Amino acid sequence: MIRAAACPFASRGSLLRSVPRRADGPAAFVRIFGARRLRGSISPAAVAAIASAIQNQEGFFPGSVAYRNNNPGNLVYAGQPGASPGVGGFAAFDTLADGQAALQNQITLDAVRGTDVNGNPTTTVAQLLTSWAPPSENDTAAYIANVSASTGFDPNAPLSSLSVPTGSTMDYSADPTTTDSNLINFSALDTPVDLSSVGLPATTPAWEIGVAVLGLVVLARLL
Repeated sequence: MIRAAACPFASRGSLLRSVPRRADGPAAFVRIFGARRLRGSISPAAVAAIASAIQNQEGFFPGSVAYRNNNPGNLVYAGQPGASPGVGGFAAFDTLADGQAALQNQITLDAVRGTDVNGNPTTTVAQLLTSWAPPSENDTAAYIANVSASTGFDPNAPLSSLSVPTGSTMDYSADPTTTDSNLINFSALDTPVDLSSVGLPATTPAWEIGVAVLGLVVLARLL
């Protein structure tokens, strides 16, 4: 197997290697998010935090395979948007933004689905990172420890409980991946809709309107 270039020394002094990371193809995202079969959740800020830490652990620096492929997560090629097959099975993305979006989308998919592409559990930080850097190819304990130290996340914390901790050493607001338009986003469901003109509250969430309309449709069919 062709391996990527070695990572720089991590925050705790361990030298970690970049290896191919299996990934889902586009159909998996349609199956999970298109059908809204949510079995977990993770906040966009937590996704950005973990993605930034993984990028550091995977050796994203000038000259590395990850850098040349615009692939900060060292994802294998699985038909991701903006990607083509690269050396050793890695995905080579057209732009860094494409590679960052693929990394964050894969984290989101694993967290929401509760397993990785191979069926391994991914409901906690440690489980997600064990999937990303399995012991057969990595110093997984050091990988988890380094990501935990840089993000401030408890390795045993459920991914659904994560938020960016106060006093974190990472600046997520400056991370370009947090504003990428390719990321999966359900925040529009909470956008208030002004219905004051018809006698309803001016801050009615969009999802409540959708539920009400669905209820009326079902009722009409029963009558």
